[in-house]
Amino acid sequence: MAQSLPIFSLPTSAVQGGSPSCTKYVTTNTTSGTVINVKTNYRDSRGRNLSQYVRSNLRPSEQAQFQICNGSFINVEANPSRNSGT
Repeated sequence: MAQSLPIFSLPTSAVQGGSPSCTKYVTTNTTSGTVINVKTNYRDSRGRNLSQYVRSNLRPSEQAQFQICNGSFINVEANPSRNSGT
């Protein structure tokens, strides 16, 4: 049976910019190793929980930007890279 990777919640802030019905966000890898499968979870205007792929990986202290349109932000999740020592 495959073993699932742990999940990290990455700190995320809203930033200036984005389209009129969108909010722009920046997330930062604050762990000591590379994280993979970076995705944001959000709720759309109908209340459905959805996920959006952000990046395949983020190195320590690296940031990624994304925007959510017509929805509300929940969190950003990522998995530790198997060889990052996180």
